[in-house]
Amino acid sequence: MTTAQMKPFERIFSSSLKLRCAQIYGEINMSDVSYLEALFFHFADQGRQRSKPVTLSIFTGGGSLDASLALYDLIRAYRERFPVRALAIGSCMSGGVIVMQAATERLSYPHSRFMVHELALIGGNLSLTAQQKEVEEAMRLHRVVRDILFEHSSVDLEKLRKSHGPVDHYLTAEAALKLGLIDRIVSPES
Repeated sequence: MTTAQMKPFERIFSSSLKLRCAQIYGEINMSDVSYLEALFFHFADQGRQRSKPVTLSIFTGGGSLDASLALYDLIRAYRERFPVRALAIGSCMSGGVIVMQAATERLSYPHSRFMVHELALIGGNLSLTAQQKEVEEAMRLHRVVRDILFEHSSVDLEKLRKSHGPVDHYLTAEAALKLGLIDRIVSPES
């Protein structure tokens, strides 16, 4: 099949494989984990090309914490086989920031913006015991996220909460660079 005979999605996917790039656009979910795992497996099996970097473009408002942590672990596992560059394009919020921290190199376009926050506990009609268990698990996950951000940057969720309250904290690319959430701001022209 020639490139002209391919459907647009097939051409894009084929180009992604050749250029060693992947994308996370929209809400982060388990489909992203499946997609990246398949791509990374392919990239790791490419003989001489396997040491070339893989670029992961991220444009997300966040999403599932479980999927974000799974992507964090997946990227950390595969970056032993090849470098992974994460590139923030537009919004890189919540779980997207967590995913970026796993990369070998964390990049951002100049007008990208970032958001970090405490975990939100979504309640329901639970018994008091079930609510207590949910809170305990939420606090454990909050510590996991706090530790990931603190390991890779100077973002301290506890200090942010004490100084600004438990709200979403929005950052420009320059502020994210100063805090160590990213390594470099790159020009879209380069």
